[in-house]
Amino acid sequence: EKVIRYAKDFEKQYATTQPERCVTTYAETNYDEDLCDSNVARVYDPDKLDERKLKFVQEKLPIDRAVKKEWKTTRIPAANVQLPVAQ
Repeated sequence: EKVIRYAKDFEKQYATTQPERCVTTYAETNYDEDLCDSNVARVYDPDKLDERKLKFVQEKLPIDRAVKKEWKTTRIPAANVQLPVAQ
């Protein structure tokens, strides 16, 4: 059974003291990245978050409803890309 540790200063030490609870290895780098990646998981795959972390993210980043946006991309040949000229 996985043991979950809770830091005394839960808000600021959340990521750094509990890397095993981060949804990505990048989220382990600092509090802000953990919160950001956890919020993405909240929208796209909430089962990745344990109950307490999901509640924590919902309280820190309240939203009326989770919105999944679909993005459409088109590949442009490098020869067709025009960058602005520095002045």
